[in-house]
Amino acid sequence: MSNIEIKKNIVSNFQEKINDGVVTIVVAHYRGMTVQELFEARKIARDNDVNMFVMKNTLARRALDGTSFSELQEILSGPTIMFISNSAINSAYVTKKVCKISKKFEVIGGVIENKMFTKEDLSSIAKYENTDNLRSSFLSLLQYPMSYFGATLNAYVESQQNK
Repeated sequence: MSNIEIKKNIVSNFQEKINDGVVTIVVAHYRGMTVQELFEARKIARDNDVNMFVMKNTLARRALDGTSFSELQEILSGPTIMFISNSAINSAYVTKKVCKISKKFEVIGGVIENKMFTKEDLSSIAKYENTDNLRSSFLSLLQYPMSYFGATLNAYVESQQNK
């Protein structure tokens, strides 16, 4: 397989991933990270249903051209990692976790549902952790009023029985 065919294959594989319901791509610099840190980053991404891509910027620009993520072409410079996911929260959460394992890792920005976000925007989204934790928090919020109502009702019944 020639070099050009290999590059075309890389671009088409990346485009397939993008076209498969992806709503988020987060771009970060990884200059100075060790192989072990990159391995950990990939593991964190995999555990949170996020795909991590390291590719040449020229190939990434070709893959992003004509897609809803084409705005990212402007920020592709230097050694970049792209995290792609069907969940905005998961991608931001993964980048937050990777920042904790490596001081060299730097989020540049990303696109979520066709809107460009800065690294500050992404860090505010990352505080929600992953989608499962967000769902759990939401369900506990729904459960609290019901348990409070049940406790109040129970107290009322006990007070009526004591009369």
